[in-house]
Amino acid sequence: MKAPEAKVRRERIAAELAALAKRGRLVPARVVKWARGHRGSALHSCFEWSDTKAAEQYRVWQARELIVSVEVTYPDGKKRQVYVSPVHARVAREGYHRLVDVMSDDEKRWRYLEQALDELERVCARYEDLCELGGVRAAVRLVRQQKAA
Repeated sequence: MKAPEAKVRRERIAAELAALAKRGRLVPARVVKWARGHRGSALHSCFEWSDTKAAEQYRVWQARELIVSVEVTYPDGKKRQVYVSPVHARVAREGYHRLVDVMSDDEKRWRYLEQALDELERVCARYEDLCELGGVRAAVRLVRQQKAA
């Protein structure tokens, strides 16, 4: 899909969602129900309508949730996730890695730090209107600058 077509599609999706909103609120189940009944809509094409495929995708999502729910408690009482999903591993379809393995490999740790900074920047952008998070944004910028040096 070319950029202008993608933009038009995003605008149609946004318009359909806005039309479904009641008092500025969207209920996911209502969105699915509406999309199911409107085959020509932009929203309809956003969903997997084959129950077999959707069920398998949901099971994979459940497996992801299960994998990341595994934690270990250290002697100091801190809990850590055992398995993490580094972006580079997702691209290579390598699955989840043990956090201890990521942290003990300089290259993997460096890429994992880059991933964390990217995620933090997205979170900071999402909550940009909360001035109380200014210190968090500044800390993320500082770490990014130190990493670049």
